[in-house]
Amino acid sequence: MTVPQCLKARSINRSLVLFYSQKLGENSQEQVWIYSSSPERLQPVLGFFVSDVPSYVPAIPNKDIIGNVTSTTFLLSQPQCIFDQYSTNEVWLVVALWNVTAYLNDKNLSVPVNHSEFSSKTFYHTLRVFGSEFPCNNTNTSTLAILRVGSEKDCNGTSFCNAPLPPSGSYQVKFVVLNSSGLVTATNWSNTISLKKVDNYSTIDTSPGRRSGGMIVITTILSVLLGILLACSVASMVIGSKNIMWRETLDTEKVILEGPRKNQESFRKISENTYVPQMRI
Repeated sequence: MTVPQCLKARSINRSLVLFYSQKLGENSQEQVWIYSSSPERLQPVLGFFVSDVPSYVPAIPNKDIIGNVTSTTFLLSQPQCIFDQYSTNEVWLVVALWNVTAYLNDKNLSVPVNHSEFSSKTFYHTLRVFGSEFPCNNTNTSTLAILRVGSEKDCNGTSFCNAPLPPSGSYQVKFVVLNSSGLVTATNWSNTISLKKVDNYSTIDTSPGRRSGGMIVITTILSVLLGILLACSVASMVIGSKNIMWRETLDTEKVILEGPRKNQESFRKISENTYVPQMRI
């Protein structure tokens, strides 16, 4: 059997025990096999997963998802396989302003803080679950386990509400494991997550004074050209209607003048070709 890479080696009960670690997933999932007996007869006697909570870094999902980050919410990938040994402990998500995380220690985070105190304490706890609610079951690559921070719009009477975040802010988050004595362990802080900036429509100034000089000049020129085009269209319609009326007048006068003339010529021709007998007395 090929000897695997050993991370640790120690003697337990006069036998060599080798700890072999193999990364199986993002950030934290680690499989550990314990080998016993002599190196030439290495046999795995126990295989198990160990949690690596302190090295886990919360992050936004890598996949393209519409609404990953909005003006008041953002998505997080759900932790997998890191809280197994803390199945009966409470796991909280701590949300804090990005510029205060360096000053928050374990003592600050060991007592849950309600969202209503966020404005004064600059951080709060939310999304409380037990460690057993983060199992190692995300083996299907077609699905994605995610959490949305800030999804609860109605927080009336709700303690530790997952309320919408103040718009256009920048935040960092981390998971903490708590018991009756305080903080047991915690993940790293996430990278800074900046929400999308959205302008309030009521604050947008639409007065002409806010427009540039170039825009005013272009608007004026287009307005003048439009007026000229409209005037030309009206003039062409008037001139065209006058021409039509003039032609109709000429045709009418021609009929009136030529009518008697044609009748006289016809009468003359009839008179020349017709013999009228004379009566004798």
